[in-house]
Amino acid sequence: MTADIEEKEVTTDDMELVVLPGGMPGTLNLEKSPIVKASVQYCLDNSLYVAAICAAPSILGHMGALKGCTATCFPGFEKELEGASLSSQPVCVSGRIITGKGAGVADGLCSAHCGGALWIAGIRCDQKIHSVSKLTCL
Repeated sequence: MTADIEEKEVTTDDMELVVLPGGMPGTLNLEKSPIVKASVQYCLDNSLYVAAICAAPSILGHMGALKGCTATCFPGFEKELEGASLSSQPVCVSGRIITGKGAGVADGLCSAHCGGALWIAGIRCDQKIHSVSKLTCL
């Protein structure tokens, strides 16, 4: 993924999902951003997908978004997944929240298979959504 707009240009007008790529210090920078957190909250409030990889699921844990979800993350960040049932699986799909252990399991968010769900840009292909018209990388 390549960021195609600046943070100040992000709007929720045509937002379909949010993908948090993780890594360090990237995850810390994402979590500090009011725009990123507002975008995540918008997706959560409007039943849109939120995907987070590596350390980034910790952001969802800190926001309380993982309560009742099954989630995974990069080893060592498990305690940050507040309210989640932890999984050792490389990718977890829990409702509209998708978490991945690390970049190696996501293959660029193009294809990772876990528990019967094919992960394509954060969308489960066993559902009727097969494409995202505009993907904004935060």
